[in-house]
Amino acid sequence: MQSDLRQELRCWRLSEVDRPVADRRVRAVKTVRIHHKRELAVSPDGAHLKKSKTEEALQNTSFYATNFQLGAIPSSCIHQLSRSR
Repeated sequence: MQSDLRQELRCWRLSEVDRPVADRRVRAVKTVRIHHKRELAVSPDGAHLKKSKTEEALQNTSFYATNFQLGAIPSSCIHQLSRSR
């Protein structure tokens, strides 16, 4: 079985929240990552082999809180930083 993986990333900057306890403003970023996965399956069909393709979209939503100025770095960079652990 072979697979082909493609991904789409959508980012949103959410409103800023003042956190007096933390003595700073907190900004939020929402990301929706959609994986487009294609698979090729080979199965026996009598004396021959039969190929079939399937496509599936998997969605993952994440929220990030940061004290970065959101204009200073792109939202996609915040997403990449969180996934680089």
